Amino acid sequence: MKRVLYINLLSCSDSEVYGVNKFCASILHFIDNLEESFDVVVFCSEFFDFPANDILLSERTKVIRFPTYRLRVLRIAIEQIILPLYGLFRPGIFVSFNNVVPLLFPYPCVNTVHDVLPWRDNKNFSFINNLYLRLFTILSIRKCFKTLTVSEYSRNQIISFLRVDSEKIRVVYNSLPSNHRDASAPAAKKFVTVISKLLPDKRIDKAIRAFALLKTRGVASDLNMMVVGGDGGELANLKKVAAELGVMDKVVFCGYVNETKKRNILLTSKVLVSLGKEEGFSIPVLEAISLGVPVVAARDGAQMEVAGEGGVSCDGEDAVDIADSIMTVLSAQRSLSIKARARSKMFSRDIQFDRFLTVIGSIPSVVSGDA
Repeated sequence: MKRVLYINLLSCSDSEVYGVNKFCASILHFIDNLEESFDVVVFCSEFFDFPANDILLSERTKVIRFPTYRLRVLRIAIEQIILPLYGLFRPGIFVSFNNVVPLLFPYPCVNTVHDVLPWRDNKNFSFINNLYLRLFTILSIRKCFKTLTVSEYSRNQIISFLRVDSEKIRVVYNSLPSNHRDASAPAAKKFVTVISKLLPDKRIDKAIRAFALLKTRGVASDLNMMVVGGDGGELANLKKVAAELGVMDKVVFCGYVNETKKRNILLTSKVLVSLGKEEGFSIPVLEAISLGVPVVAARDGAQMEVAGEGGVSCDGEDAVDIADSIMTVLSAQRSLSIKARARSKMFSRDIQFDRFLTVIGSIPSVVSGDA
């Protein structure tokens, strides 16, 4: 009799929950492979739509939807009270692609901690939500057989902030589908690009200041700046900064865009600037290097771990250093582009899935209820 693999997607109800959704979609792209060894049961909300091009559900996959009504309190109650009951009826392994697992689930669990945002001075969470995430993340890690994370940077942060045994944390990098790297006709490169939700800790204002410095130096007079991402409360301030620096006519705020348009923007970009503070990973950096677009990235995060030799590091707080780094990229565009494409190959879906399967396969059968 096969083991059961319970997969919790209840927190993936919003299609714009970027990193978490990308991670789970990449793993579940191989759901057929999982079903060779496991009976797969997927928990999700009534609002969750499985991305048609990523998660290829088979007839064998059992999907159980819960009416969460987009209420976090109800989702938490389902996770902590209802989901453990499934383990009582049929033993198995429980996998969560976010921080929290059902603390009363009677068999081994694996969770995924993408970063340590709740432990930083961060205004993205309410006091109650921050308290919940801190407490339940710590309790979940203690319960779990292993904890996944998406970069060595995040692994070190988790070990440092949460004082977790290093052997418990396993790195499973994010990935992209192979067709994202498909060759296309060369496009005219005309943008310095930022892709990020418009939030204070993304330091997009520093990127605009660096772009304005380039203009005053007479560098890249033919380039414009493209800021891609939904407003998280910073749009008005960023427009004010651009206007004060006299570059408002050169900076395009295009809001949230779909995957096709975003890819087309990257194909017309000379450089991607990624300055998010203490990022646990960066999907836009991975998307950029896979298309041969070099990156200027802040040192205080995982962006340079992703970009490797396809990027140039900078002080994310210093507009002069950011501008100097952009100039370095512009002067070595061709060689950095080649290195960027080469670097991106280590973030394949096959490698990601193999790492994930290694963790799941390391759980002894007798421990998971198959004695």
